[in-house]
Amino acid sequence: MNSEQSEIEIAEQTLRTAMLASDVQTLDQLIDDDLLFIGPDGSVLSKEDDLGFHRSGEQRITALNFQDQYIRAGESVASVSVLACVAGVFKGHAFEGRFRYLRVWHRTSGRWRVVAGSVFALGK
Repeated sequence: MNSEQSEIEIAEQTLRTAMLASDVQTLDQLIDDDLLFIGPDGSVLSKEDDLGFHRSGEQRITALNFQDQYIRAGESVASVSVLACVAGVFKGHAFEGRFRYLRVWHRTSGRWRVVAGSVFALGK
């Protein structure tokens, strides 16, 4: 494992913790202003969309367990695929299931930030 992979592992764990806590301040630091994210329904989401769900309470994640994580990291770009067991509430509807996330991290100004991602529902 190279140092970039180790840095991404730490960033992914920080992201997980921030998602569980709806810690908008930390999420703001981890997500690039130009985020392009594809949701499980095919919708295209921005950073403000993502942060807004956390701010408003429309999205509350109560369980988020990462499994089967793959990291490919270079000097300034990294991609991560992770299987996650997730439970919570989104727009008033409870959900629970397995999801496959793909995230692209980019290092700018010495800091890793998510610039793109997607999530695909796999069922329970």
